[in-house]
Amino acid sequence: MKNVKKKFELLNRLKWMGGLLGLVVYLATWEPFGELLAMALCFFFTTTFYRICKKESMRLLCDFVAADLKKVVQEAGHEHCIVEIKSFAEGLITRVYLVNAGARSALYGRIVLSHIGNSWYKKNVWVTQMLDVAGEGEIQDASRMLDDELYQQLKKARMEAKAAKGTPQPPKNVPGSRDVQSHGPVYGQGKIRYAHKTTTPSEKKVEVPANNPKEEKKEE
Repeated sequence: MKNVKKKFELLNRLKWMGGLLGLVVYLATWEPFGELLAMALCFFFTTTFYRICKKESMRLLCDFVAADLKKVVQEAGHEHCIVEIKSFAEGLITRVYLVNAGARSALYGRIVLSHIGNSWYKKNVWVTQMLDVAGEGEIQDASRMLDDELYQQLKKARMEAKAAKGTPQPPKNVPGSRDVQSHGPVYGQGKIRYAHKTTTPSEKKVEVPANNPKEEKKEE
């Protein structure tokens, strides 16, 4: 865990070094190729380096969070769960699908939320959702439902914020939904699949926002 945290923080610091790389390229190409081409190359190398570091840091984070949450649920006593993570500008939307957890789904939800609240990556998690499903075949429809719910909640929050001339806030503990448009890459683990998003159960499903706000998809 410490190694993952260090690598993640290192990559987040390194991405800003792209400016220095761009400057070196500019100085090396300005005289032979002219200022216009030198500036274009500077911009290209700066943004490319930034994107590479950003993409790798998010891949590392999503892989770790997916594996970590799955481990937490399994240690709590439920073996079969699938984790989906979506990455947005505001942060990660983490989803944990519990397969046939039944009445204990609410307990697992509290355990997961508590774990995220005490984790080093809590500031990177925006919304957390959990849902009890009968089997893996229901996950695709459940994901669409949660997407739509989240979309409606965010839309409502933005409208309220606009009316109050304030800053939009993440949705507050409201039961789940059906289809949010992805705004970024997708990640997963176990049966790796990529995406982005999360909720907590009240009977079958409950949604709870996490600490900080910024997309990608992951499934486990």
